[in-house]
Amino acid sequence: MAQSPRKEVSIDRTLSRAYWTWRDNPALSVPTMLSTSLTVLVEAIFGIAILGVVVLLEKTEWIREVAQAVASLDFTSLGSLLASPQFVWTASAFLVPATIVAVVVTVLASGYVYSAEFGSYWMALQGSHVGIAEVMKKFKERWRSMAWTYVVSSFVTVAPLIAASLVSVAVALLGSGLIAGLIVIASLAAGTACTLVLSALLIFSPVVVMADGISGSAAVRRSISVSRQMFGSSVIYGLVYVVFTSAVTYMASAVPGGSLPLSSLASVCVLIIVTPVLHLTKTYMYRQFWLTEPPPVEFRPSFTADLWPLLRSLWGSFRKGLGELKAFALDTRNLPYHLTSALAIVIGWVVGIFVEQNGITQILYSVGYTPGKINPLVTESLPLSLGIYIFFHNWQVSLATALSGVWFSVAPFVTLFLNGVLIGAVTGLAPNTTMLAAALLPHGIIEIPSFVIAGSAGIKLGVAFLRTTRNGDPALEEEFHSVARQTVYVVVGLALLFLVAGLIEGNLTPIIMRMAGWT
Repeated sequence: MAQSPRKEVSIDRTLSRAYWTWRDNPALSVPTMLSTSLTVLVEAIFGIAILGVVVLLEKTEWIREVAQAVASLDFTSLGSLLASPQFVWTASAFLVPATIVAVVVTVLASGYVYSAEFGSYWMALQGSHVGIAEVMKKFKERWRSMAWTYVVSSFVTVAPLIAASLVSVAVALLGSGLIAGLIVIASLAAGTACTLVLSALLIFSPVVVMADGISGSAAVRRSISVSRQMFGSSVIYGLVYVVFTSAVTYMASAVPGGSLPLSSLASVCVLIIVTPVLHLTKTYMYRQFWLTEPPPVEFRPSFTADLWPLLRSLWGSFRKGLGELKAFALDTRNLPYHLTSALAIVIGWVVGIFVEQNGITQILYSVGYTPGKINPLVTESLPLSLGIYIFFHNWQVSLATALSGVWFSVAPFVTLFLNGVLIGAVTGLAPNTTMLAAALLPHGIIEIPSFVIAGSAGIKLGVAFLRTTRNGDPALEEEFHSVARQTVYVVVGLALLFLVAGLIEGNLTPIIMRMAGWT
């Protein structure tokens, strides 16, 4: 590309163009949905590691002593227990390898996600229609370049803060007093400031990979060059990004009595609308920087005028999702995936009961849980608010669980296994079988099968992706794209089931629990 003298861009026009590009191509939300599965991967890795630590320590007196220290608020004893060789060596044996695996997996998975995200954005901004199939084609297109660029840009960004931290530790060890304290504060402040500046300068790094076909340090240098040459627009974009995400996230939590449901709704809006539009905006900014002529002005309705059409579009996607959910759940060819997904929860439940019977309930009791007593969060919440919160939370978990299968089929299996462990581990809070059934069954008969379906879709997605890596057959690629599309719509359809289950759990289950003897 030949550089244009145009250095600054209009953020309002760019943001408007990004929004309408997203509206014309709703599949551009899929890459940010995929990003949620990274959290599931990391949680699964550390969840297994922590479970291993707990299982080994349950055979000792360590858990009982920790529970006693927590219950009595004896932080001195608690610190000694956490620093004991028994705990340190056991935890290190699991957590150090888990950390290494988590870092490697995050780097590799980020390469795929960023390739799908910014490849799709660049394609859409050039006028091409982007569907789920196109997103998944971009998913594998330049993932290695994206992963390497992610490593380099992350290192460059945090390097000043790491250096400042090392200087601060050295000063703290070698000196004391006011001068040493001021040096520590100044070092950390300088490191933080440099990291923030570098974060702003490197915003175009993933865009460069897709637009210019370069990666690593070359992509970092070009991002810095472009950001410097349109510094004003880059700063404004950064402010807009912070304001938009903060406003959506924190204004919802400020509403009296409605913070739970509105905060969870805000997180969904950030995932599906705000993040794609803002990332599209910076992609379009980079494209405009290189244009020899300003792009034509497009006359579109205002964002507020689009609210009703947007809701109609979301409703259409939801109806399509219900159809895909029904087809997927009843297709006998998917029975092996359903059974595997259900088996993961059953195995986890059995392991959870074992953990509960060997001492973990002592920790639960020490932090305030009481057998036979309903969680105060349930009893003190406003009607409907808790149910709506549970709905949004569980739906996002199911989304991440299903899409995590694209990395490894084992990822949704492990996630469901850990959920089963959690269910089994808290069974000790129910004094008898009747009270346990009252706490789990009213909403569980809908919620658990919904998670099984989400996990089943994720396992199938992983199998389809694995087949494409072993064989370059175009038919298998098309099958993978079809399965990815089905997975997305299955999770969209599951929203109805999670809504019903959430409302039951937040409003009806507590009533049934009290009837069974809970207080």
